[in-house]
Amino acid sequence: MAGVIPAILRRKIVEKEVKISLGRPLKITLDRPGYVESLIVRAHIEGSSGTTAPTYKEDDIYRLFRRFTVNVEGTALKELSGIDLKYITLYNYNKYPQTIGALPTTADTSFTLDIVFKVPVALADSDNPEDILLTLFPSHDIRVWDLTIDFGTVADVVASGDLTIDESASYVTVSMEYYDKDEIELPLDELMVVRTITKEQDVVSTGEKDLDLFDGVVYRRIYLRAVNNDQRSDDLISEYKFKVSDVIVKESDWKTSRLQDIQEYGLESGAVGVTMIDFGTFDLAQSIEIDKDVPVRLRYTVATSPTQPAKIVAVPEMLIDYKVFKSR
Repeated sequence: MAGVIPAILRRKIVEKEVKISLGRPLKITLDRPGYVESLIVRAHIEGSSGTTAPTYKEDDIYRLFRRFTVNVEGTALKELSGIDLKYITLYNYNKYPQTIGALPTTADTSFTLDIVFKVPVALADSDNPEDILLTLFPSHDIRVWDLTIDFGTVADVVASGDLTIDESASYVTVSMEYYDKDEIELPLDELMVVRTITKEQDVVSTGEKDLDLFDGVVYRRIYLRAVNNDQRSDDLISEYKFKVSDVIVKESDWKTSRLQDIQEYGLESGAVGVTMIDFGTFDLAQSIEIDKDVPVRLRYTVATSPTQPAKIVAVPEMLIDYKVFKSR
């Protein structure tokens, strides 16, 4: 694929102003214009506070988006929460998702809030442009794919006080960034898909724990979020180990990993409770390939007695041959 120069990166509106429905999933069928690099989801939220000024849980409005799921012919390609997409965006682009407006902090106040999520489909942060070409998703080669957004409720967002979201005035739009199939042609048997699927485990006691991960894929990096007492925590987990067939491939104490994130990714020091396990560089050549039926685990040590709700969230970024993924 060396020497391939992509055409203009276009942006296409898939559907405009699809009304949200709190506490229920919203499914949007996606167009198939060519080689897709990313999906852009804009949420427009309107509402008001009541007679008691609201206070908010950590990560407030991001909790409203319980899950973003991209399905390709019934198989999940992307599956992650609004909170995790917030911090993965920070790792990918050195900034949080764009927001305009804010939730109210005083009583009897109307508000309008727009938030823009960028859901990477191809690799988002590779230093090698050919890596991005290699992972563009050929949407024109499949029958159907869709985006489902599972919405939470006001109770997910508000800690105390009164807040109302006006569903009749709130909506989402979805766009995609893509290269037109008529302007470039990439060999399908050389393409890979970037799969990001969330694994969660409740934490109820201290000591070493194992979280089973996926086999038969290429691991590029793994995003982790530690939650204690319903808040992101840098104290819940003291260390982690990425193990393949009982061989430790990568290990670190949590706080050293966090410091490396600040240095390598430009991660803000205030983004507590999240870290990234990467495998050396931003180049695909440094990814870790795992054979089928080989046990893969994240072993982590819980150092602080957990207060519920407490959990570990892992979102591995994995690569799979496009043809293999399509045949699933």
